[in-house]
Amino acid sequence: MCGICGFVGKVESQGIVLESMMQELYHCEEDDLGEYYWENGAMAFRQDEVVEVKGCHQPRVSDDGRLALVCDGVITNAKMLRKRLEAAGYTFRCGGDKEVILHAYEEYGEEIVNYLEGSYALVIWDRKEERLFAARDAGGGRPLYYALIGGRLAFATSLGSILAFVSFLGKAAMPTGGQEEEQYLPRGIYELAAGQDFRYEKNLLKLQCYCPEEIEQREQEDFENLHEMESQGEEVKKEAPEQKSGIFYYLLQRWKNRAGNRSIRG
Repeated sequence: MCGICGFVGKVESQGIVLESMMQELYHCEEDDLGEYYWENGAMAFRQDEVVEVKGCHQPRVSDDGRLALVCDGVITNAKMLRKRLEAAGYTFRCGGDKEVILHAYEEYGEEIVNYLEGSYALVIWDRKEERLFAARDAGGGRPLYYALIGGRLAFATSLGSILAFVSFLGKAAMPTGGQEEEQYLPRGIYELAAGQDFRYEKNLLKLQCYCPEEIEQREQEDFENLHEMESQGEEVKKEAPEQKSGIFYYLLQRWKNRAGNRSIRG
């Protein structure tokens, strides 16, 4: 089990704020903890150390220091994606799927959501662009909550972490407008919908749903590549075509009922 949390925006005592948020994440006696700070923001990761790949701790930072990633979840097509990225010239330093995510973002940018499979909630900070990108898998396997408060954005896989951030500011979370409020959440705090991502920069949050047609096309290419890998004698795990088509039908129906995209100012 693990969790992620963080915030963008100027706050006093960044370390204390992040620590209070981390305390609300799942934890046990032998946790793997990680923190990352920049001028006006921070992110953190907490996980049972036993399940983390050695040398692949989070937050993960790109070789040039531009990108920082925290992710709660598992990428099931990491092996296939890694082969693609290695062919494109990327070098891997460990065997973890989080390193695959980071390089995939360097290669595909925000289109990364059309390449990832699995159960995940991820957040990437781009130092150069001063932009935060977050995404949740289409199946909704991992939660991701967020709140916009006074020009600051907080995110976490734990609702308690968001409440800790709000409490530290000494303010009640205020509704941002432009969103339907979730009845089970405190006012002004939201859960990112399954199959949705957002970009946050210059105090503007843009929500969008990723395209099922692109996902289906990419999955078909992967399925065809599996046969090619098998012909070369590699052992790979695959799903039957009819299973995939059933998943895509389900996803397509989901997206037909969603709004295309929308922007919200905090």
